[in-house]
Amino acid sequence: MENSVNLIIYVKDAEKLLKSVEIENRGYVESLLFNDRIEFFIQNNDIKSLWRTVDDLLMALEISYKIIYGDVFHRQ
Repeated sequence: MENSVNLIIYVKDAEKLLKSVEIENRGYVESLLFNDRIEFFIQNNDIKSLWRTVDDLLMALEISYKIIYGDVFHRQ
């Protein structure tokens, strides 16, 4: 059975954030960019592999966000 996760992130200058994680996740994560929104699509037959890929993506996003925007996450 194919398992999947769709993650949508809204952030100013989304292209910068997407470019910073694109190389690491190539082949594992598909993404689309719409102005200040990034949509990530992850699929895997193995739920554990899916979970690890999502975790890796979130960690990469957190690190990139801190480098690009500073150490504080802004909540809306």
